[in-house]
Amino acid sequence: MSAAIPEGFRPARGGGPFGDEVGPFYLSEGDSDFRIGLRIEERHTNPNGSVHGGVFMTLADHVGSLAIFRSLSEKTPFATISLNCDFLAPAKAGDWIEGWGEVVRRTRTLAFANATIELAGQPIVRASGIWKLSNNAGGG
Repeated sequence: MSAAIPEGFRPARGGGPFGDEVGPFYLSEGDSDFRIGLRIEERHTNPNGSVHGGVFMTLADHVGSLAIFRSLSEKTPFATISLNCDFLAPAKAGDWIEGWGEVVRRTRTLAFANATIELAGQPIVRASGIWKLSNNAGGG
């Protein structure tokens, strides 16, 4: 598979030092939707040659976080407090994967979001998480 980044994607910002280490992540966004993409490299794989689950979980966390960020009317710190992932299919070095997400519920102090990661239009990871909205949010 080609190492080219698909048209419409640009380098993503705001993933912090850990996100920079795991990435590079790429972003494509419109007014009502977004996608975060990642070209899988050898360093993203496990001993079996498939993407390491931690890479999938990092992307799912970024996707859920961006969905929440986009839903907020004012800048509010938030942190992941729970993230559940179902690994449906593998990806390998050279693959381009994309994630998108949606906020499914928000309270004054919590946000609930889902994330889907796809390979060639097919879901390979489904995730759901809870994020704490707070002026003192810590965590990941």
